[in-house]
Amino acid sequence: MGGSIVRTWSGCQVHSREGVFESKWLNLQVSEWACRRSVNRTTSPRATCRLIADTYFLAERKMRRQRPFNTALNHPCSRPIAVVMMISLYASLVIAQGFPTTDEPLPEDPAAIVAVVGQSPILWGDIQPKVETRIKQAIEQTKQNIPEEQLAMARTQLARSALRSAIQNKVMSECFLLEQVGTQSAEKRAEVSAMMAQRARQLFYENELKALKEKYGTESLTEIDAKLRETGVSLQARQREFGDMMLGHMFMKDKVNQNPDVPIAEIKNHYDRNIDDYRYGAKAKWEQLSVLFANHPTRKAAHDKLTAMGRDIYHWEKLNLQTEDDASRVEAANRLTARGGINFNKSWAQTAREGSEESYASDGGQHDWTSQGALASKELDKQIFSMPLNTMSEVIEDSQGLHIIRVQQRMPAGVQQLKEVQEEIREQIKQAKVMKAQEKMLAQMQKKVPVWSMFPDDVPGAKQLRINVAARNTNTLR
Repeated sequence: MGGSIVRTWSGCQVHSREGVFESKWLNLQVSEWACRRSVNRTTSPRATCRLIADTYFLAERKMRRQRPFNTALNHPCSRPIAVVMMISLYASLVIAQGFPTTDEPLPEDPAAIVAVVGQSPILWGDIQPKVETRIKQAIEQTKQNIPEEQLAMARTQLARSALRSAIQNKVMSECFLLEQVGTQSAEKRAEVSAMMAQRARQLFYENELKALKEKYGTESLTEIDAKLRETGVSLQARQREFGDMMLGHMFMKDKVNQNPDVPIAEIKNHYDRNIDDYRYGAKAKWEQLSVLFANHPTRKAAHDKLTAMGRDIYHWEKLNLQTEDDASRVEAANRLTARGGINFNKSWAQTAREGSEESYASDGGQHDWTSQGALASKELDKQIFSMPLNTMSEVIEDSQGLHIIRVQQRMPAGVQQLKEVQEEIREQIKQAKVMKAQEKMLAQMQKKVPVWSMFPDDVPGAKQLRINVAARNTNTLR
């Protein structure tokens, strides 16, 4: 038995580092712009709730396709604040999707037990700070008066989500412990558990705490704890979660093949079934000069500025096609200089930086690959995808201003070839296989480890934990 423990822990350093790394990619990446686009401040709170919940639901589903281990090892305290604020208005989605609901009231005492996994209790104090922090952030972000009824539903669903994640982590860590002690005595279990806890603390300080110090720019544990509490978790709770996640990750890595075979036929079938995902529209690269009506007293003033910039570029490029000692070049330069107003040392990029008024002026008016139909200006879009290449356009007018463009490259619509995307598809299929295997393994583990929860519907096979049980002294369960 001792040898087994030594062999397991000999690889723990590597596994724990991977665990720390994976805890970062487990973060849901829902950008703030998605929230801003979804929320109209004139919208009712309930509609707002539904919009944000839908955004979160779709983003979570996408992440589950992309990352194999997020369900089992989700680390709620490490999620970006922007994501948590979206989760917190989850209640209307629960109603719309028909998720199970319960009249079980949430505890008030932080010492109340809300779940028991094997011999390990989960306290309300481990869950409540995360829930309240996310509710507070949601209210501050939306700047709306959300009815207390909706907040109560959101609070309950957030608690259920956080508890479900905590139970999954506990189930896996309990399975890892059972693997080590088997049917040996309770004393042996306690000895092994203490040994693992000590090693987990060491790895936490060597890896996770080091990363937290770098993130918050301080060596003070008090300051780090304060920063973590702003996200709804304490340093001590983070350490406990790290230990559970690390053990669960090690158990799952040992039981599930992390590099399943993906034959080319399977890749081809996926490509054929999802061919629309690999289609792309026409694209173009161009350079642009613009003047905006809002910046000029009259349309003529705007037109004069644009044509002056266009003349500078035209004559500069024409003259630079000739050698410096070419008589015709010298004659033309002298003639145009006598008229005044022509600068022969300005390229398109220089002219755009100095005088153009569109958003890409600082980049020299250079527009990278852009899909047809993506521009707000239909007039520009039409010209970009129809005019000859490498030719300066006439003045183009739209509702915002006047423009001169020159299309540098253009690609027609088409489909990415299988050889271009087969490695991407292989990785997607591989991750899906790992995810499926891990979900199957998690279901098997949940059969081995008894679970009592105040929300048993959320965990297959769990038994009901009544609130009066949650109020008992936790020492009897440790």
